[in-house]
Amino acid sequence: MKKSLPAAAALLFVLAVAAPLRAASPAVALPDTATAQKMVDDFAPWISAIIQQRFGAANRLFPLERPAQAEVESSANVQIFSRFTRLDDTTLSLVGVHILGDHIGTALFTAATEHGPVAFKISYYRYGTDTHVGKIEIVEHWSDIEALSLTVDALPAPVTALLQSRPN
Repeated sequence: MKKSLPAAAALLFVLAVAAPLRAASPAVALPDTATAQKMVDDFAPWISAIIQQRFGAANRLFPLERPAQAEVESSANVQIFSRFTRLDDTTLSLVGVHILGDHIGTALFTAATEHGPVAFKISYYRYGTDTHVGKIEIVEHWSDIEALSLTVDALPAPVTALLQSRPN
């Protein structure tokens, strides 16, 4: 039976081996500032709806595929959402992307709450005029946030938008 590496050893592997390999890869075309701003402006209302567990509203903006729907409804993530006690005072930052094609990519967003940071890694695709969310990871621990940050290409500076509460 195979034994898995402890989480700390896995993180050290990523930091020691995978990150330098990623850094040595050819330069990637990052979105320009206007495109990055549009991305954070488009996703901010969706993330606000997810945090408020207004999944119907979120699905009207960007439909969730089944695995993503299950992830946002998980008890662990519902507990993370409870950290957002004052949503209107919260800034959402787009800190990295990984573009897989013209209509496929991953975006990493962060937000700070009074209880600490939260990161949202969203894998999306566009088909026609609709953007769908195929996968989402929501984490609150520093080591998990740092590990997620290694999976995207960092923007030169975070691009921000405010999260907002909206009535149901």
